[in-house]
Amino acid sequence: MRRRGTPYFIVLAVTTWVTRHFWWPSNFVVAFDTGTYSAPNWILGKRAFLDGRLPLINDNIFGGVPHLGNPQTGVLSPLRWLSYLFDPTRGLNMLAASHLLILGFGMVFLARRLGMSRLAATSVGIVTVLCGASTTKSIQVEQIMVIAWLPWVLAFIRMVIAHPTRRTYIGLLSIAISMAILSGHPQMTYELVLTSGVFAVGLLIGSHHRWRSLASLGLAVAASALTSALQLVAALAATGDSFFSEGRELGTLQNGALILKARSSLQAIFGTVFAGRSDVFAGTFESITYLGVVAVLMAATAIAVALRRRDTRTWALPLVLMAIIGLVWSLGPRTPVFRVAFHLLPGFDQARVSSRWLIVVSLIVALFVGHAVDLVRQSISRLTLRITLGTAGIIMILVVSTPIQSGDTKTKIAWLVSGGLVLVAFRLSLGGATSTRERVARVLVLLLAIEMLLLDRSSVVHDVVSDVAVEDMIAADTDYLASTDGFTLALTDDGGPPTYLVPALRPNANAMFDISSIDGYDGGVQVTRRWGMSLRRFSETPAYDFPLRNALPDRLDAERLARLGVRHVVLDVADDPTRLVPEWIGPVANDDRFTVWENPAWLGAAWVYWSSDIVEGEPADALRTNFAEFQNTAIVDRSSAILRCESACQPLGVSIDTIDPEHVRVEVDLDRTGLVVLPRQALDGWRVSVDGEHHAVLNVDGLYMGVVVPEGRHVIEWRYRPRWVTPSAWASILGVLVTLGLLLEGRPRRWRRNTPSALR
Repeated sequence: MRRRGTPYFIVLAVTTWVTRHFWWPSNFVVAFDTGTYSAPNWILGKRAFLDGRLPLINDNIFGGVPHLGNPQTGVLSPLRWLSYLFDPTRGLNMLAASHLLILGFGMVFLARRLGMSRLAATSVGIVTVLCGASTTKSIQVEQIMVIAWLPWVLAFIRMVIAHPTRRTYIGLLSIAISMAILSGHPQMTYELVLTSGVFAVGLLIGSHHRWRSLASLGLAVAASALTSALQLVAALAATGDSFFSEGRELGTLQNGALILKARSSLQAIFGTVFAGRSDVFAGTFESITYLGVVAVLMAATAIAVALRRRDTRTWALPLVLMAIIGLVWSLGPRTPVFRVAFHLLPGFDQARVSSRWLIVVSLIVALFVGHAVDLVRQSISRLTLRITLGTAGIIMILVVSTPIQSGDTKTKIAWLVSGGLVLVAFRLSLGGATSTRERVARVLVLLLAIEMLLLDRSSVVHDVVSDVAVEDMIAADTDYLASTDGFTLALTDDGGPPTYLVPALRPNANAMFDISSIDGYDGGVQVTRRWGMSLRRFSETPAYDFPLRNALPDRLDAERLARLGVRHVVLDVADDPTRLVPEWIGPVANDDRFTVWENPAWLGAAWVYWSSDIVEGEPADALRTNFAEFQNTAIVDRSSAILRCESACQPLGVSIDTIDPEHVRVEVDLDRTGLVVLPRQALDGWRVSVDGEHHAVLNVDGLYMGVVVPEGRHVIEWRYRPRWVTPSAWASILGVLVTLGLLLEGRPRRWRRNTPSALR
C-alpha cells in the first residue's frame, strides 16, 4: 500500500457498499426516528431556509417550542443545508451516508497522525464503518452527524499539541469542534467533548511545551465557541426552560432498553453471522456494537503493548481509560462508577441512554486494531503472543463457564474459529522475515474485513429499508387536518412500521404535514417545565417524559381538551369511538386505517376570556381538581390581569393569522375588556403589541400566552424574538472570521509569497 490515498479509497469503497441502501435510487432507509422525529425537524428547517428566516420555533408540537434551541435539529449545520437540495428522506439518507464516510476518513486520518502505517490505517477505517455501533448510528442521523467529527477533533488536538505555533492546525481544530456542536445530538456532543478532553490532557502531560500547547488549544476552543455561539446560546436558553434542566432521576436510567445488559455484553460486542436481527441478538437496539472476535483480540493485544511502550503510552493511556469508562458507563446505574459520575460530573445526568457510550468504545477499539496490524508487521514478541493467548483464554472462560449469554452453538464455534485464526497469524509473525510479516499482516486485515462484512449482514439497516419515502406515507386525513385550525391529538398506536406511524401522526410526524398539536415527544429540551406540569391537568402523577396521550383517561373529556385547544382526535379504525369519544362529532374524515373526530366544545384558534383569577400552587392542579369552578375563568399569573364577569361569561373564540411560527396576528372586536389567549407556550422571548403598543405577556393556565385588551376593535401581534438572537448571531459571524483568519495566517510561507498582492 504505497500510495498515500489508498486507505481512503478502500474506506470509500467499503462505505459505499455499507450505505448502498441510503443512496440507491429505488431504496430509502426509514427507521422509527426517520419518520417520526428526524424528517419533521428536517422539513421545518428547510421551510425556514426557503423563507429566508431563522427557525426559532416549532409551532406544530407541544403547542410551540424552541426549534433552534433543540440541538438535535442541527439547523445551523452547513452539511444539513446541502441536504435541502433533496427531498426529506433522501436528504436525511445522504446526510447519514456522508457522515459515515466522514467518520471513516477521520479515523484513517487519526491513525496516520498517531504514526500508523497505511495498512494499519486501512484496517482502522474498515472496522469503523462496518462495526455495529457506527451502522446503528447511521439510522439515527442526529447522532452520526456529531460522532463523525470525533476522530477529526482528536487528530487536530494531537497536531496542535505537537505544533502549537501553527495557526492552521488551530483553525482546523476550531472547524472540527464547531461542526460537531452545530450538527446536533447533545449526548453525542457530550461524549465527544469528554473524550477529547481526556485525550488532550494525556497528550499535554507528555508534552515538552504544554503551556504553549494549552494556550493554542484554548484559542481553538474559544474560536469554535464564538462560531457556534448562536446554537450554544439557543440551546442554553432552551435547557434552562426544560423540565429536565436539573437532570434526570437515576431510577429512570435503569430501563433495560437504555443500557447494555451485562448478560448480553459478549453477544453485543462480538456479534453474529447467523442471527437475522442484530438488535435482538444484542439484547437492545441501542446496545448493538458488534466488532467481531478478530478485532477484539487484536485490539486487546495492541492495548497491552501500547501501554508498555513510552512512544505510544501518551495517546494510548487516555484512550484506554475512556474505553474502559465508556464500557462501564454503558451498563447504566448498576455500577458505582456510573453513580459517582451521575452525581459529580457536570451534565452527565442529562443523558438518557447509557449504552450510547459504546460508540466511543468501538472507535477506540478500531484504533488499536490498526496498532495491532503494525505490531504484526514489526514482528510479534513472545510476550505479546502470551498476552493474546491469555486474552483468548479469558474470553473462552466467559463463553463457556459464566452466565453471560453467548448465542447458540454455531455462534460459539464461529467465535472460536475466528480467535484461532488470529492466534495462528500472530504465531506466524513471531520471528518471521520482513516479507512474511508483511504478508501475514495483509492476510490479517483481509480476515478482519471478511468477518466485519459477514457481521454486517445482520445490520439493522437492512431491516428498515423501504421503497416508500416518509413524505409519501400519507393518509386521507392529513390533507383535511392540515387545512383546519386548532390542535390535533393522535391516539393511534405507538408500534408498527413507519408506513403506519407517519400517517398515524405519531409521535411528531404531524409536523411534516404542518398539522399542529399540543402533544409531542422529545427526550430533551423541547419538554418544557410548563408543558410537563400541564400534564397534571389529567393525572396527579403523570409520566413527564411521555406524550400527553399517556396521561389521558380512556374516555376523552371534550371540555378539558378544548381548554388546551384540541379540535380533532385521530383514532385507529380498530379503536372503539363509542368508548373513547362518545360525545365527539364524526368521523369528519376517515379511510381504511384512521378516523378523525371533532371536539364539540372547541371554541376557535384563539379565545377571549371575560373572567380571570389567580390560584395558589400550580394552575394544572386547580384545573384537575376544580375544573367546573374555572370552566369560564382563565388562571393568570398577575393580579393586575384579574377580570370579573357578572353575566355572559362563556369564552369567545376568535381566528388567528399565522404569518410564520414566530409571528402571529389576531384581530378582535370586543364589547368589553377581555383577556385574549393565544394557545402557544409562553416561552421567554415572545412579545405582544396591541395596535402597535407593547403590552405585558401574561401566562395563562400556566401554559399559554395572554394579553388584556380593552373594549373595541384591535389588532394584536405576537412576535418571538429573544434578546439573545442578535448578539449571538454577531458573535457567530465574528467566530467564523477569527477561524478564517487563523487558517489564512497559517498558510505556508511559499504559498503566501506566490499569492498576488491584490489577494493578500
